[in-house]
Amino acid sequence: MHYKKPSAGFPILLIENFCVPDADLKARLMEVVLENRQRNRRMEAGFNFQIDRDYKHFFRILYNNFLKCSFEIFPGIRLLPTNSANVWSYVSNGDDHAPDDFFHNHLRSATINAVYYLNVPSSATLENGSISFLLRDNTFAYKPNNFDLLLFPSYLDHKISYLDDSDYRVSINMEILCEKVHMDGWQA
Repeated sequence: MHYKKPSAGFPILLIENFCVPDADLKARLMEVVLENRQRNRRMEAGFNFQIDRDYKHFFRILYNNFLKCSFEIFPGIRLLPTNSANVWSYVSNGDDHAPDDFFHNHLRSATINAVYYLNVPSSATLENGSISFLLRDNTFAYKPNNFDLLLFPSYLDHKISYLDDSDYRVSINMEILCEKVHMDGWQA
């Protein structure tokens, strides 16, 4: 597994082309995400919703691969009994996004966070459709590509910039809750 740091000053790891579905599977996964969104009544923007129905076990496999990568990158981590293998999604486009997003973190729910990008419209830019991170008054914006996986520690503040496009930006959010251990790869 090959990963890199997209910014030397931020504790973020990037794995490109992570769990790449073929075109037919991707189209069906997009349908499944939107069906989950509708069923979980999260049509309004600004909310994650749980993926509670899967297709060909893709999201379960995705989570398991994320877990496997985390064990390889950070040897010695131990999951807490309260760890949950839930997979969430955040869907936005120009029609349904909230006007403002805010920096937030996941200190209460995770140790390691990951965002997988199932669909990033080609119109996305650093200003429109990216994810931004905040650390010690410094910011870093990253424009994701389809099938990128970003891993970062739960304390890292982040927010998305909304997309002004009719096509959906679909991210899949995953978390691991584990004992606090030294994670060399994240020393900023």
